[in-house]
Amino acid sequence: MKAEEYVAHDATALAEKVRSREVKRSEVLAAAIEVAERRNPEINAICHAPYEEVMEQVEARDDAPASDAPFDGVPFLLKDLGAEYEGWPMRLGSRALAENVCSYTDTLTQRYVDSGVSIFGRTTTPEFGLIAVTESELYGDTRNPWDLGHTPGASSGGAAASVAAGIVPFAHANDGGGSIRIPASCCGLVGMKPSRGRTPSGPVAGELVSGFGYQHVVARTVRDCAGMLDATAGPEVGDIYAAPPASGSLAAEVGRDPGTLRVAFWTKYWQNDEPTDPECVEAVQGAAKLLTGLGHQVEEKRPDVDFDALGKAFGVQWGALAAAGVETVRRAIPDLDEERLLEPFTRELAEAGRKRSALDLTVARDLLFANARDMGRFHETYDVLVTTVLGTPPLRIGEWSRESARFLDDDSRANRFMLTTPLANASGQPAITLPLHMTQDGLPVGVMFTAAYGREDLLYRLAGQIEQAAPWIQRRPAVFG
Repeated sequence: MKAEEYVAHDATALAEKVRSREVKRSEVLAAAIEVAERRNPEINAICHAPYEEVMEQVEARDDAPASDAPFDGVPFLLKDLGAEYEGWPMRLGSRALAENVCSYTDTLTQRYVDSGVSIFGRTTTPEFGLIAVTESELYGDTRNPWDLGHTPGASSGGAAASVAAGIVPFAHANDGGGSIRIPASCCGLVGMKPSRGRTPSGPVAGELVSGFGYQHVVARTVRDCAGMLDATAGPEVGDIYAAPPASGSLAAEVGRDPGTLRVAFWTKYWQNDEPTDPECVEAVQGAAKLLTGLGHQVEEKRPDVDFDALGKAFGVQWGALAAAGVETVRRAIPDLDEERLLEPFTRELAEAGRKRSALDLTVARDLLFANARDMGRFHETYDVLVTTVLGTPPLRIGEWSRESARFLDDDSRANRFMLTTPLANASGQPAITLPLHMTQDGLPVGVMFTAAYGREDLLYRLAGQIEQAAPWIQRRPAVFG
């Protein structure tokens, strides 16, 4: 399989070629590696690349019969955070964990393996996934394939850059405050944050990011995004909670008529009702116009949520998580030199977390989880909420770090950039980002569609309808080829 043919297909189509024996698994992987070796030096998205070792394993499978695995032979990448894979390094983007090697394979990664994919590398992330740009002292800057001077977002920025560059059709990602949807928006991709409890977090962790963390993929097509959730969804023994099971295949929902939906849209900042960047406003208004043309009932409406209090509570939670993460590293490395091995923003956020009391954290968590009830009531009237993903188009490389000390200031550009995504992390709702807008400078701006808890089926039906009405698959960055 030639690289040009490989990048023209999504994961579903590649798997069908393997299943029909039109191509061998190793031929597909060879094409992916060729694309990676050609494009990764520009974007710096892959941080672990055991290509020869994986190729030997895949070649050994070439003569095996076609399997029922939905993505047999499709190349795939794991993020350097949240995906334990026995024998592989996982550094969480931190110099402190440069020598860390996974001692087991976690449940979600095993489900990826069982889906048939050929896992051949890891993608970059900022230290501990704490910020919304993929820039770290360990790996350097990961760049956006649409414009190498801009960020691909984060914390799944390496995953999104790899998909946008055509290295893989989809890649593992996770989301503690927007880390699937932010890079999907910046890189012109589909990014679904599933409902709380939809995918497993074991066998060791009971939950991710204290209940605010979710795992799935970033993808180029809606059907690939849905198909991989079919392959990985479902609880395991010991899970604290589980999302209501889907009534059937989520991939089968793509292409089904969603019916006439009641849609609310909002183009302003949650905290002060000021308009977001004009490009973001245009993106949401364009989506609202498209939905109206598709026959949906659309109106401008802001959810009745105290977003100022929500933002402050999320800041308390995020600081506590940073402090806990640093403490976990310190227990593993008693002589940890924080000043030398941890980045300034990590240290600042962890220090802010240490200054909070148990009461502060409990009150913040109660407020965040109460948000789920507020949004549940909102969705008794509206099926879908449509918003921008970010307050601005993708930042320039280095722009976040120059303002990191002002991250929690209301007027910082870094704060305005990361705008709406934490809402669904707090409420547990599914939210999908679709690549519906391009700026005048040629940068993607995603639009986010949020539904009631457990309603991924509705979002995939709607996303499939939108993808058909306003297709994006042929829109590619220059680095794509």
